[in-house]
Amino acid sequence: MLASIALFGAVVGPVTLAWGQQHTSDASASLMLTLEAVFTAGLARLWYHETLGRRVNLAMAPLTLGGMALVLDRAEGGALQTLGLLAVMAATAAWGVDNTLS
Repeated sequence: MLASIALFGAVVGPVTLAWGQQHTSDASASLMLTLEAVFTAGLARLWYHETLGRRVNLAMAPLTLGGMALVLDRAEGGALQTLGLLAVMAATAAWGVDNTLS
């Protein structure tokens, strides 16, 4: 378990973030980082059956929609920018796993 936490939090997250930041704008990357909360809450619900109240669900909806809008907006800038943004999203997912497991 400890190895999984270290793998996601200390290896996968930083590596994918660094690669993603090199291939997308800093503003888009920083906005995409808000998805860490969505992944953390979603994984806690999935793995530990945490109860997510109405306010949490209402908060997660615009964060998720914002992330989707960023990906769609960057798709016009080319495949590499989209991949960069998806890499930043993968970093937030890795940190969500790290948060949930720890």
